[in-house]
Amino acid sequence: MPGWDTAGNILNDAAVELGLRTSDLADPYASQDQAIALLCRLLKGLGQDMVRDYQWTHLQGSYTFTLVPGDESYPLPGGFVRPIDQTQWNLTQRMPMLGPLSPQGWQLLQALTSAGVVDIYFRTVGDRFVVYPTPQSADAVSFEYVTSYWVQPIGQTLPTLDAPAAATDTLWFDRRLLVLGLKWAWLEAKSLPQAAAAENAYRLALTRAQGGDGAAPVLSLNNRPFAANRMLDCANVPETGFGVP
Repeated sequence: MPGWDTAGNILNDAAVELGLRTSDLADPYASQDQAIALLCRLLKGLGQDMVRDYQWTHLQGSYTFTLVPGDESYPLPGGFVRPIDQTQWNLTQRMPMLGPLSPQGWQLLQALTSAGVVDIYFRTVGDRFVVYPTPQSADAVSFEYVTSYWVQPIGQTLPTLDAPAAATDTLWFDRRLLVLGLKWAWLEAKSLPQAAAAENAYRLALTRAQGGDGAAPVLSLNNRPFAANRMLDCANVPETGFGVP
């Protein structure tokens, strides 16, 4: 994927730019240099923080499973960080699932034992996906989620790890963003005055990467064809003085 590189190349770039090395190491993870060892640990933390700080489109997955009659609790997929709202569907019934429920809402449903429920409600508790009412049929359920896996080991086609462990691991983030973030993390760990400038460079690259991540729909403030809702048009905007308090 364009912009992605191996952990070894990213570590070497950061080490040389920081002045820790004058040439690349064949395998930074085999180095006995304390500075390189610190860079390896900082790279792990940097990537894990980036996963949780933003909903990256390339780190989203889809999970489909079948409900088992009599069983209300199901394991979440490996690498699950958080669900993506409003993607939970009962595919068999072609109906959206309702939730996630708060603890208060869940207890309310538990108390309404005589109430008939047509929809399926859900909540996540720990590493479990829990549904209400208890399933009576083997319906197919699907939802999308954010994964913690951002490291693709050699020989794999997708990320399967949440921390790099080898120089050949491919990291699913923009390579320049990781180099800048790694330099900032190292300077910050050493309490060096250059950390402030390094942070600014990283934040700028992060904003640029987030702004270019995925696509967004065009939002219109005018009436759209075939849409019932009217927003701004000649019927609700005055001819003069628009925007004047």
